Amino acid sequence: MAFDSRTEKGMLAGIIEFPDVRYRIEEIDPIYLSEDGKKIFFCIRDSLAEDDVMIYRKIMSMGLPVDLMDEAPASGETAGLLVDRFQKITQRMKLAHIFLKNGELLSKEKMETDEALEDVWRFQRGAAKSLQIKKSEDVSHENMDRSESIWAGRYGDIQWPYGRMNDILNGLMGGELVVIAGQPGMGKSALMGSLAYEWAQRGIASGFVALEMKAVDIQNRLLQRLFKKSLAKEMKYLTKEERVEFSKAVASFAKLPIFFVDNGNSTLSAVATSIKTMHMLYGIKVAFVDYLQLMRTSGGETRDTEIGIMTRTLKQLAMELNIPVIIGSQLNRRTENNEDGRPRLSNLRESGNIEQDADIVAFVYRPIFYAPKGRKKKGDETEEVSEHDFEIIVSKQRNGMLGTIHLKYNTERQIISEV
Repeated sequence: MAFDSRTEKGMLAGIIEFPDVRYRIEEIDPIYLSEDGKKIFFCIRDSLAEDDVMIYRKIMSMGLPVDLMDEAPASGETAGLLVDRFQKITQRMKLAHIFLKNGELLSKEKMETDEALEDVWRFQRGAAKSLQIKKSEDVSHENMDRSESIWAGRYGDIQWPYGRMNDILNGLMGGELVVIAGQPGMGKSALMGSLAYEWAQRGIASGFVALEMKAVDIQNRLLQRLFKKSLAKEMKYLTKEERVEFSKAVASFAKLPIFFVDNGNSTLSAVATSIKTMHMLYGIKVAFVDYLQLMRTSGGETRDTEIGIMTRTLKQLAMELNIPVIIGSQLNRRTENNEDGRPRLSNLRESGNIEQDADIVAFVYRPIFYAPKGRKKKGDETEEVSEHDFEIIVSKQRNGMLGTIHLKYNTERQIISEV
């Protein structure tokens, strides 16, 4: 029994007497009620359409006491608070049971750590789903809050770190799946790393699941903007002064809220668990996965099916944690057949599944790759192309604009900027 007798009676009486609270009956786990409380609970659940007098009569006809009427709360709001309190107490009891059970199994080496973590996350998913009913009034308040935020120039909880991106892309509200796609060498990893770095500079915590590079190498890529010599190829040639500057840069980086997972485990469950753990322990506001095609999962007869399982799971994860999840993706070889090699949605590998689940699909594109001698065709003439020209082509944005964002990408310094 989770409550004392009087509080339990008050909660059940509140559900009987305030019809607006009755929908919350499904949030109550009867296992934690007293024996009489269980019988009253099922009587209420089977009589939700009845008025309070009829429900009390049914309870009396079952030979149960109706003294719970004396403990009825004064308002529906108070009744709702009693349900909230009951749910919090029972969730603590359930979680404590999971910890005790799994702790014993772990100590006896009869359970793997990943299994124990998954048990906790499964409990969390169940707890979250039980609170997903929204009244039209709740949705209306949420809609007005969002609209007023847009009118005030705040398009989301997280603004993109480059002004030109905000000109086309909506801010991130949480729950989005964002796909950044491109061919090798175009800069998709550089863009994701730069976004994480720029957001961290603004105090927005990011989690980065690296499936291709070690975290140390990603850090050096991000620090490259501070050095002329290549940190990948010329580290041993840094002068004494440069080594001091490097040490200072690493120390400054250590203070940024960026968290990495680079253990090489590319299974879908491992990636999802990593993101959940970073969210729980460090409160990350955005998650990155680099990149989709390196992940693997079971249950798919074809690679298309596997990709569908993975993108759908990542989308659900984004919604569950209420954070954006940004994933890198490769393009298929047919991109080379497009005019100027410009990518489009059909060029995504396993494009149907990715396009369907993504809220935003943005392609990275460098015109210099398709401009012999630094010039490209424009109508009947040609125009000069810089090796630093960098485009983000927004080809899908749910409830938003489409278009091309023009930035600069200095590949030697690994800097993406607006000038």
